[in-house]
Amino acid sequence: MAHRSVELLLLRAQAHKHGGNLAYSSADLCRALMIAAPKQYLRVFLDEGQELGALLDDLNWETLHGSEAAPLARRLQASLRTREDDGHLPTTGVGEQLTKREVSILKRLESGLSNKEIAEAIFVSEGTLKWHLHNVYGKLAVKSRPGAVAKGRMLGIL
Repeated sequence: MAHRSVELLLLRAQAHKHGGNLAYSSADLCRALMIAAPKQYLRVFLDEGQELGALLDDLNWETLHGSEAAPLARRLQASLRTREDDGHLPTTGVGEQLTKREVSILKRLESGLSNKEIAEAIFVSEGTLKWHLHNVYGKLAVKSRPGAVAKGRMLGIL
């Protein structure tokens, strides 16, 4: 349950950031970090890739001061910097990179699985999967599953 709460808060933080509401974005990220810290959830954050880096850049660090979440946030920042330096996230050719989670979803799209089947396979809700698909389509500058698969093949991601 905590894992899904963190995932949902991250998605909401991203939506607030895209909508220009940095205060709500930062608050949701702080809540996600507070929930994740005791259990040391890292993967759920790292799967967001550069989008998480942008959220961390806008984070109000004072709200985390002295909390269990502050070291987790610093670890995440360090991990993201290392990943960016390694350059191993696939570039889409339109300026944004797909996260590992998005690449995984794109590969599952290629296999022809339904949204429900993909969501179950990666342990997320269908709503969360749809948000990831929305991000994949936007980053690849396509409007459909076949378009995403074709673009993924063209870019060498698939």
